[in-house]
Amino acid sequence: MGAISAPISGLVLDKVRSVSPIVFGVVFQTVATLLFFITIQHLTTPIIIGGYMLYMLGNGLTFSNILTLGLNGLEESLQNSGITVYNSIQQFAGAMGTSIVSSIIAVAQYGRGDDKLTGTTIGTYNSLILIIFSLVVTLYFCGKVYKIKNKD
Repeated sequence: MGAISAPISGLVLDKVRSVSPIVFGVVFQTVATLLFFITIQHLTTPIIIGGYMLYMLGNGLTFSNILTLGLNGLEESLQNSGITVYNSIQQFAGAMGTSIVSSIIAVAQYGRGDDKLTGTTIGTYNSLILIIFSLVVTLYFCGKVYKIKNKD
């Protein structure tokens, strides 16, 4: 999905010079996460595939455009270093996110004896709440940036 959406969203970014593709990407990610949150007790393969595709579509709309906008603020001689920094931050964020979610699930499983399924479900539910909160905060700040860009 990212391989399809990133070039298209890049073209949109070039045409409108706005943060619109980023906002739409975060909206897609939020809707996908809400889908998982709402259906956590009754997940099916089509729901998982659809939610994942929607989330990755959002990821394709956001990451490459955030990278492009961030690199535009650098001198040309520093852009290769900028890409390296973005990739390092992305890897660190992925590792940190994995650690946080696995800790939340482990805490939910603790003390449940043999009932790991319930603990895993509760931990996943709590992790999705954290992700939804993060996405809503991201949408808030995207809205602020969008308003600032439209004033110029």
